[in-house]
Amino acid sequence: MYSLYGNKAIKITTRTLIRHGMSDAMIRTEHSEVLRTRLQNVAEPFYVPNATHRGIYGEVSMWKRIKEFVDDELQFGKAWDGIVIFINNSNTPV
Repeated sequence: MYSLYGNKAIKITTRTLIRHGMSDAMIRTEHSEVLRTRLQNVAEPFYVPNATHRGIYGEVSMWKRIKEFVDDELQFGKAWDGIVIFINNSNTPV
């Protein structure tokens, strides 16, 4: 399984962010680590504690990390300005 994905991963040259839920029962974190070694331009992986395979999408920390990755590492901040807005419990942008 890892060799199939790894063979494709070595062809990816763009900056890549791996994120993985630490409570993912479907795909183990070792899969992310194998991909990390095979990607040419990988950012530091982002592991979300207690997040499941699908539950990771409900984690605010994941979306904040993606926004940071897009803004700072890919430097798309101005082009994406206003597209992603985080709202706190008082409906105020964060």
